[in-house]
Order: sequence, then structure tokens, then C-alpha cells
Amino acid sequence: MNNQFYIRKAYQSEYNELGQLIARVYSSLEGFPSLEENPEYYATFSDLGRLAEQKETKVLVAVDHTANILGGLVFYGHAKNYGSGVIDTDFPSTSGIRLLAVKPRARKRGIGKALTQECIERTKRLKHNRILLHTTDAMKTAWKMYENIGFLRWPELDFQLNNLTVYGFQLELN
Repeated sequence: MNNQFYIRKAYQSEYNELGQLIARVYSSLEGFPSLEENPEYYATFSDLGRLAEQKETKVLVAVDHTANILGGLVFYGHAKNYGSGVIDTDFPSTSGIRLLAVKPRARKRGIGKALTQECIERTKRLKHNRILLHTTDAMKTAWKMYENIGFLRWPELDFQLNNLTVYGFQLELN
């Protein structure tokens, strides 16, 4: 915990709010498909509870001292549940991160990095040696953050989602 926010497992009553936040953030990205262009993808955000029902999968949020959600993501303790729907992610000893989003007014406070670091620590506690994620050209801030943390491109995980190229990354843990 730092003095501005802390990270915890989301309450079921917060899933809808976080899903709406993710949808707002992603739909505002220049070059990212809109709700109208990819309704199936955006439907994922409205059903975070279904994702959280999977074994070792947690919806995590960063909240301020008044419990306002500042950001969040989905952590997959087992990458086989990662569910990109396009590629096979059933790798042994691998965890995953999806759907990272931070409120625009809360950016530049280290929230995205703290959420990512929490996932890395959870991966280590599971004694896994790798964590994977995907990002796009429209998510350059997150892309740079992931690289600064030590994630490397994993081209074998790249895929196309309609006209959008989605890029795979991994972080090997010792």
C-alpha cells in the first residue's frame, strides 16, 4: 500500500464499475476498435464476474482511501484460463494479465505499474516462472511500462482481431 492508493481483490459489487471503466478507457484509445466495431470484445468487460469464477483468476483493483476505483485488471494464475479466444495459452507454469485500465484522472501515479507488479508477485507465489500479456499499438503507454518492467515481445502470441494487431509479451521470472 502506498499513501495514494492500494491494491486489493475487487468486490463482486465493483465488477460492473470496473468493466465500464475498462470500456471507457479502451474505446477512447486512438486506433482501437470502438464498441460498434467489436461488440463481442466489449461484452467481456461487462462480465468480469464470469472471468473471476475461473480457478486462480482474480479481478484486482487499485482504490484510493475512500475506496474509489482508480484502475484494475484481471490476473490469471493459470494462463490456460487467459481466454484471448484466438490463441492457445495453455503453457505450464505461466500466469497472465488482461484488461489493464486506469482512470484518466488517476494516471501518472504508478497505478498501472503497481497493478502489474502485484500480478508478478502473485505469479511468484504460485511458483510460476512466466507471465504473459497482450497489448496493441494504441496502448503505447502500457507497452512502454511493460518493457520498462522487463517484459519482452513474444511474437508467437501475436494475433489479429479484425483489423487490429494484438502483440504478445512475456516476463520470465527466476
